[in-house]
Amino acid sequence: MLKYITYPIFLFISILGVSLIEHDKGFAASALLIGAIVLMFWFELKHSYRLSWSWTYSTLKRDVLHFFTNHSLLTLSLVSISVLDFKRFGFQLWPHEINFHLQTLIAIFILDFGITITHYFSHKVELLWKFHEAHHSLRGLYGFNGLMKHPIHQLIESTMGVLPLLVMGVNSEVLQAVTFCVSIQLLLQHSNVDYTVGPLRFLLAVAENHRFHHAKGPEGNVNFGLFFTVWDYFLGTLKFGKDDKTLEVGLIEEYPQQYIAQLIEPYIRIRRKK
Repeated sequence: MLKYITYPIFLFISILGVSLIEHDKGFAASALLIGAIVLMFWFELKHSYRLSWSWTYSTLKRDVLHFFTNHSLLTLSLVSISVLDFKRFGFQLWPHEINFHLQTLIAIFILDFGITITHYFSHKVELLWKFHEAHHSLRGLYGFNGLMKHPIHQLIESTMGVLPLLVMGVNSEVLQAVTFCVSIQLLLQHSNVDYTVGPLRFLLAVAENHRFHHAKGPEGNVNFGLFFTVWDYFLGTLKFGKDDKTLEVGLIEEYPQQYIAQLIEPYIRIRRKK
């Protein structure tokens, strides 16, 4: 049953989280996110896509550090936006008067474009790739490692996604709701639960599609979208299909798997290239 109810359950969690943020219950939304992470661990235990992709103590310790670093950066940026009141510098194009959930959906669509394009160029521009490489060093996918990213790349990607929203004059509450939805989407996109969304996989950037993005070698230059597949249609990078559960993920060359080493490695590789 988890094959068919996993996505609807986490979609409901996203909607509930947005509602909590709308009613100024950010602490409850944070607790809900922690609960969602725990629930994903349980689902992965009960109905794994591939047992060999399950977390170990060392990978979990590393991913916890990545999660808290990157989530703290996101939270700090939201606080900064709220304090500095960036909407004063925007063009006031944002539709503040419409339903909060609809505002969040519009914001997700715009943010998805910025992040997808940045993600695409992170595979094309060597300097960006050096910082994105850590995320592709994953030797197996499970929900919690969606935020296993170098903080520099996380900062670049987030900035390019959020900047158009700031220019339009979005408020910090909508950005907080979007951040919550991004966290849930990363759980779903990297999930090791053997779930499906059926024909919706042609529209949604879910695990069924995203696994191909983590394939070793040039085969992984596909499916860059975070939430939707629409931008991949235009980029010509969309790939559908079902693997036979022998898909190899990760990098062809060796990459350090420890947290501190992953923070330092891009600089080592840049220097080595010189």
